[in-house]
Amino acid sequence: MFPSRTGSGPQPPGNGVRKDNTSSRRARTPKSSAATDATSRSKGDSSVRVALRARPLNTSEASRGDTSMFRFMSNNRSEMQVVSAGAGGRELVRNFQFDLCASEDVSQEEFFNLSGITTLLDSALEGYLATVFAYGQTGSGKTYSMSGLEEKLGLSRERPVGHDVDDPSDGLIPRSIRYLFQSMANKAPDTSFSMKASYCEIYNEQAYDLLNAASGALNVRWNERNGFYVQNLLVVQCDSMEDVMAVVDEGHRNRRVGSHEMNKDSSRSHSILTITLDQEVLDPNDGHSVVKYGKMSFVDLAGSERLRDTKSANAEETSSINKSLLTLGKVIAALGTKSNMQAFVPYRDSKLTKLLMDSLGGSSLTLMIACVSPSPVVMEDTLSTLNYATRAKNIQNKPTLQMDPKESLILGLRKENQVLRTENAYLKQQLQSVGKCGAVPPTDMLRNPSLTSEGMKPPIRIAPLNGRVPNAPEEPLPSPTVADFESLNGVMAAYQSQLIYLQQENAQLHANQGYSEHRLKSLMAENEALQNAVEVSTRNTALSRTNEAMDKLKAENERLKIQLQHHREKNPCDFDVLDQVRQMNVRVEQLQKREQELMMALARKNRSRE
Repeated sequence: MFPSRTGSGPQPPGNGVRKDNTSSRRARTPKSSAATDATSRSKGDSSVRVALRARPLNTSEASRGDTSMFRFMSNNRSEMQVVSAGAGGRELVRNFQFDLCASEDVSQEEFFNLSGITTLLDSALEGYLATVFAYGQTGSGKTYSMSGLEEKLGLSRERPVGHDVDDPSDGLIPRSIRYLFQSMANKAPDTSFSMKASYCEIYNEQAYDLLNAASGALNVRWNERNGFYVQNLLVVQCDSMEDVMAVVDEGHRNRRVGSHEMNKDSSRSHSILTITLDQEVLDPNDGHSVVKYGKMSFVDLAGSERLRDTKSANAEETSSINKSLLTLGKVIAALGTKSNMQAFVPYRDSKLTKLLMDSLGGSSLTLMIACVSPSPVVMEDTLSTLNYATRAKNIQNKPTLQMDPKESLILGLRKENQVLRTENAYLKQQLQSVGKCGAVPPTDMLRNPSLTSEGMKPPIRIAPLNGRVPNAPEEPLPSPTVADFESLNGVMAAYQSQLIYLQQENAQLHANQGYSEHRLKSLMAENEALQNAVEVSTRNTALSRTNEAMDKLKAENERLKIQLQHHREKNPCDFDVLDQVRQMNVRVEQLQKREQELMMALARKNRSRE
């Protein structure tokens, strides 16, 4: 049964079907907001992780006698070699290193455990963005690695076991969904999750909803809060693994596939399965809850191909696929070339790279699955994939915890308040200890003006306690002196002064932040207005020039008509002669044409006699 469908806002299960006009967007920290540094929590820079996977030789390759050109190291899963014939019959060996080099003998389960995808899944559960995408030539095993045989289950047959049980052919998607639900089942009592899913494809540079085929082509939009997203994409509330797998099966049924000489089940589009995870954690101390917005994206790219090799009947499909993959290659090259870190990154040149902007050089944790074929016939394409994968290793992302900026600020203030409470409790404990030693009680000391401000020493800076209360001394304290009271009084005054200063500084920072955000919005509105004005001015200028040119042509035409009329009236004989000349020219052309026909007929007659 297909799961209940809902929008991206909070909804109770089974709330019916509703289109989401804001797409599969999650609340994210604005990239250009002045509050980003203050309210977001980053894991630091994170390189794109690359896992290489080689498929076995297929029946066609084995029948023509191909042998694998790969050499994998039995004692090192991070290195592999491409071996080919060099000059003089010598071996030409190219070495490559990745986070994982999986040979054709690695099973689906082993690949899931070794690829590092569980780290991304755990991060998504914690409120981070994560992406895994499969890249490689057509027929290199991308869809099998991502989905296994699941993409066929949605089309032809029933699954022999339930989705909650591993099948040996399961790819990364079903295994990841199973892992997510197992992790959520082991959550803490004060933590709750809400899962939603969407599925779209990029076909011929147009975005389509795989869960709502009747919606037609959808727009890819951008805003400051969410970046690029697919507008009006259907988002489905998923309360069980069966719900998510129903979304996956529906997407597989609607995805465009085709057949050519290199792959009988070739994907003709790029598909993006997005799973959003809203985590709500209840703070037992104050009863408030904090919501984090995680997202896990699975991207199965169409394979690069050549018409002369695939003999595909649809050249437009092939051209569109190669165009978007070429743009993706340019993005990887621009981000992954260490000597060219400030190069322009052409994200906007294709819809695919727009939607992958967070995954490549953005705020997401990313895993690239580089799929390759072992046949020497496609060595050029294989080396291209390996080179792009090598560059992708150098791409640096900045994973950022996805929280509402206001909630993040409130959380920080709560923690700061807790530290202040701890320090306050410690100071009270020290005051009580002083009072028990037979001296002036702490309350009387605070009320007595002679002990509070006169003779105060310069403010004393106190080191932060980081929320820890030191253990009370085991030995009894000595009797305090007047100097001890003055010193303790100075400590309290310094603490109060520092607290007031921090509060004032905090208020100033909030004021500056509000002004910066207001100024940024004003500048963006002004920029948009200027762009609109430039577009209107450009259109008006072009229209004005066109109208001027048409007016000139009309005037010239009228002038020539008048001159011609005057000439007719003055010299009518000249026009009669011109008419006769034109008639004679037509007659000459007819005679020449007749002459050619006779010559051709004569030539045919001579050939027939011979």
